[in-house]
Amino acid sequence: MTEIYNFLQAKYVGEFQCNGKKCNARCCKGWKITIDDATLKRYAKVESPDKEITSKILSENNVNAVKLDERGICPFLTEDNLCCIQKKYGEDYLSFTCRNYPRIVHFVNGILERALTLSCPVAAELALTSTQSMDFSIVQSELDLEKYSVSIPNLPPEVLPHFLDIQLASLAILKNKFFTIDQRLAVLGFFIERADELITLNQADDMPKLLNAYKSQKFLRETMTPIFENFPFQPHEFFKVMFSGVLESLYGENEKDPQIFSSIEKYIFNNFKALLKKNSADDESMIVFGEMRGKFVKKFEQVFENYLVNEFFMNLYPYRDEKNVVQNFGVYLATYKIIEMFAFLMSETFPPVYESDIAKFICRFSTPIEHNTDYRNKIYKELEGKQTMLDVMETFLQP
Repeated sequence: MTEIYNFLQAKYVGEFQCNGKKCNARCCKGWKITIDDATLKRYAKVESPDKEITSKILSENNVNAVKLDERGICPFLTEDNLCCIQKKYGEDYLSFTCRNYPRIVHFVNGILERALTLSCPVAAELALTSTQSMDFSIVQSELDLEKYSVSIPNLPPEVLPHFLDIQLASLAILKNKFFTIDQRLAVLGFFIERADELITLNQADDMPKLLNAYKSQKFLRETMTPIFENFPFQPHEFFKVMFSGVLESLYGENEKDPQIFSSIEKYIFNNFKALLKKNSADDESMIVFGEMRGKFVKKFEQVFENYLVNEFFMNLYPYRDEKNVVQNFGVYLATYKIIEMFAFLMSETFPPVYESDIAKFICRFSTPIEHNTDYRNKIYKELEGKQTMLDVMETFLQP
């Protein structure tokens, strides 16, 4: 039954409309499109005698999925990249999967939070190419929750009363333009480590004081500036982890898959491998490389900020997985850094590069992230010797 609910979401979410013509229907290419049992029964009742729908759905191991054509494309797509089922029978006949994508909805401590996954090109363009910071607000929306997927994450019970405060404070840190992107990430790391420590030590009464401190520009400038001046960035460790923990786990087994690994990205990937090997043995090259990368990130600061904000909010960091906040933050940093590095190398290899180009790459990059279930576990393993937040941050950040 449709009811009105309050959602916490970014402004771009309310502006989203599925547009197969604009995105070339990438959500229907190369993906496993599952069909829930209720939808399959509905299709069987309305289709013509020649089984125009069910003949294109296979059932294996009690899972129904659309049989993609020889091009890896959904057979229900029309020439204008719209769904023929929806056009003929209406939105109510979309499967559970198609109705939800790219929407992500979490129910956290009585609050519905809604975001869009950036593997959708239309969502990625909306979220990433805005010249403004990503603003969040409570909006009212009609929704039949029985027709949409709402996740109830398994957050630690002691965290729940403080999660929204930690989340909103974290997003504010990520949007603090006084600092560079790496500096914001360092501030964020120190903040979430301390917030989690207060909860773990049963000192949550001090949480308001911590939140107020990290809202104060004066506190942040006076406290963080001396830390940044002596930050122990470990460039050799950075290149090692980026190659063995990130690149290989994402692309090592997918080099021949054009849906995941385009010819351009393969070219950049091979250059990246050569660069990592060179820089890991040359301190001077590391310094020059770091300076060039820093200028590039500054130029496209808003795109990267928007990505980091959306990723943090959508995946409920720093409590995404049932790991500690240090491990989860490590995956968050590693995921961002591979995007940053690839975008930088793309700009060096195929100039000029624009905000829209970076948004398109992030969209493509989101596909292997969402489909590679082992990715985060490999990062966790690569970082398992790092016990503190500083251990993780000094591997990835150069503030």
